[in-house]
Amino acid sequence: MRPQIHTPIPLVALHQNWSETTKSVELANVQGTYFHFLFAQCVGTVKEIYLSFDISRNPSKIKVVYIDDSEVDDWSIESVDESLIESMGNELNLKANGKKRLDFAREILMAATPKESSLVPAYIEAN
Repeated sequence: MRPQIHTPIPLVALHQNWSETTKSVELANVQGTYFHFLFAQCVGTVKEIYLSFDISRNPSKIKVVYIDDSEVDDWSIESVDESLIESMGNELNLKANGKKRLDFAREILMAATPKESSLVPAYIEAN
């Protein structure tokens, strides 16, 4: 089951001519909030993901709701228990072998996603 994704509209988009859309990001190169957003979609215990944008329309914060209805307001990969990340890797026949958490998370993301790129929410100026 894929988590439900919510993208609150930033105030600047409400008052100017901006609209929500998606953009494609390369999984091998994605960084920051979008990387954490994509990884959150792989975590089986995540029920909902809220991706917030700042006034410049850049992704700024992730809030997740787990299947037990607990919430983490400023979620990142560091919020995930190490044993869960190892378990996710084991399901994909991957081993951490002393890798940094973010490097192993990227390896999991690459193995869990069948494509080289993925669509993420974004805001663009409407015509």
